[in-house]
Amino acid sequence: MKSHFQCIIVAIAMFVLQSCSLPTNSSTDDDLSALLTIMQVSNIADQNSDWQNYTMVITATTSNPTKASNPIIDRATWRRVGDSMEIAYSYAHSSNAGAVVGTGTYLFSMPPGYTVDSNKIDISTLESVGIVGVAAYADGVNKMTGVSKIYASNQLALQVGNDTNNHQYMAGGPAHAEPFGAIDRRISFHAMVPIAGW
Repeated sequence: MKSHFQCIIVAIAMFVLQSCSLPTNSSTDDDLSALLTIMQVSNIADQNSDWQNYTMVITATTSNPTKASNPIIDRATWRRVGDSMEIAYSYAHSSNAGAVVGTGTYLFSMPPGYTVDSNKIDISTLESVGIVGVAAYADGVNKMTGVSKIYASNQLALQVGNDTNNHQYMAGGPAHAEPFGAIDRRISFHAMVPIAGW
């Protein structure tokens, strides 16, 4: 769905196109330039979208975690920006009732039906490869920052750390930053992901 601003741009472009009659003689460079500008304005408007909510599914490479039954925040949104998908996610709970830690690297889903354009960014399980954004984690004692990265064709992983904790994947198990093991857990990330077909 186009934003109000995008609709105004398209409406102006259509008005200009309808107001201008095609020349009866040979087109000038100015005529062709004006037509190309109108087409570009319309194309740019079509390549952007408003923010949309989606359900963030979190799995893991060994056994899947489960979010707390009553999180304070669990919000995933995305929008199209040109050839890329902008994703924002925030999660927090003050009680981990119902949560399951799981084991292995946590994987955060992209909206269903979309895949990463591997011609524009690397898909890799290696740490610090395929970086697409920033990430943060807090557990009541530790506050860590880091990056979001492409892990699979439709999944992201988070790599976080601080001065006393090595930067590592967010994962279930001992010595890892994991958001479901105890009370007062918070995670957030932002990513800009090139999408195949866009």
